[in-house]
Amino acid sequence: MWTPRSPAEAVAGPGSLWAAWLSASLLAAGCAWNGSGGWPDSSHLLYDGSLAQDALVAPDAGAGSDAAPRPDAAAAQDSAVAQDSAVAQDSAVAQDSAVAQDSAVAQDSAVAQDSAVQTDGGVVSFGPITYEMVPNFSILDDLHRVRWHSSGELALILGTGGQVVRYDVASSAVTLYAVLGNRVLDLDVASDGAFFLVVGEGTDGVGRLWRIDVDASLGLSHTEEAQLTFGSPRAIELSPDGLTWAIGSYANNTLNYLQLWDEVNGLHNTKGFNSFGGLSDLMWGSPTIYGGSDNVVLGTGINGADSRTWIEASDLVVANGWPASQGNPGGAGWRPGGSFGILTGVSSNKLYVFDGAWSSATLPGVGTAASPNAIAWTSDGQRALIVGRATGTGLSGTVIDFRPGAAVGFDPTDLYYAPILNFDQSPWFATSSTHLQGVDWRPSSACTEGLIVGSDNGTAWSPTFGLIIRFYDVNDPDC
Repeated sequence: MWTPRSPAEAVAGPGSLWAAWLSASLLAAGCAWNGSGGWPDSSHLLYDGSLAQDALVAPDAGAGSDAAPRPDAAAAQDSAVAQDSAVAQDSAVAQDSAVAQDSAVAQDSAVAQDSAVQTDGGVVSFGPITYEMVPNFSILDDLHRVRWHSSGELALILGTGGQVVRYDVASSAVTLYAVLGNRVLDLDVASDGAFFLVVGEGTDGVGRLWRIDVDASLGLSHTEEAQLTFGSPRAIELSPDGLTWAIGSYANNTLNYLQLWDEVNGLHNTKGFNSFGGLSDLMWGSPTIYGGSDNVVLGTGINGADSRTWIEASDLVVANGWPASQGNPGGAGWRPGGSFGILTGVSSNKLYVFDGAWSSATLPGVGTAASPNAIAWTSDGQRALIVGRATGTGLSGTVIDFRPGAAVGFDPTDLYYAPILNFDQSPWFATSSTHLQGVDWRPSSACTEGLIVGSDNGTAWSPTFGLIIRFYDVNDPDC
């Protein structure tokens, strides 16, 4: 099974028709294909945690369109659901080489940093975010997911080739905990911190669900909880009530699966569904969207662009009005206790916002190749970080600080550019192929802080150490 190695490859897909179309379109826009199967500046990003291969990343000049390529109409259809070959024809997608060149992005550490906002809980410091390198001299290659334990003293990080890494706050130590199968792709943690669940693939290529128990002294032990035989598992998220875990799997460009797991029933309620893309992430939506029913919003952004919703009350997976003009969805995050959720636009510089209907917002301060990969919310839903690709002439790591505070709805003016400046210099030494791929806020901490993880700056055949970055609010006196 072909799997994307980067957000850009997830857009591209494996077909030669895509390569031919892309080459022709970009030649028209003044961009050159290097003739050897890649762009001059290619990426080694792991989008799915597989072994690093120099992946295709389109030059910024070719990223002017927000529309995403749909699966080829001639591709094999694994289900009976009709796929309309007239939907979203690639040839109609505008490619504008003049749109939002990264080199023109202002590099200014003072961009849109307001000092504080009043909320119903008192004054919350929304100051600038700053960054520190967490020393990592033991874990090679890309790191792509991070999740904190509820104690705030331990975080687990997913790496390449099944690596599960632990980070301990007290010692700042980064150590390999275990290697689970061939790949580990996503994880979440029980609300009481008793265990983590990790999804990935075993050494036989079959999907797995692993349980990592956490004892009172933060010691770890793991067991294989279940085999996930329907597709390749890509995403897992615990429900807001802390009882049920949703697991999303990718079978191919049109067929995906949703399964549920809980401690009483184990793995159950497998639902296959069709979509114009493979599953990339999911989020539990607000019950207010579907008449009080629990629901899961599914982003399908691999080799296409679409979204679906599973509604518990009817036990159906249904279309949710995803516009054909929107690009490929990547990371997902519903605002805790809120009325909307966000899918990041990995093929663009967009966020796609769902509150029962879809809208979009352009990220401030970045060009079209920013590739927002992941989003994480604070537990109170008053702030979120979105992370993406390194961009710009004076290279900056893409971080967007979203500060809705106590406001109810989504307002794009609450998005602030909060880059990691001089990202190509010490201690980062990033390249234009470096992606920030995972982010999470530290719980149970007086300081407003967390971790970002990302790709290394090596090559497919000579990887270096994956990025681990501590972020914190400089206006928070507890930091």
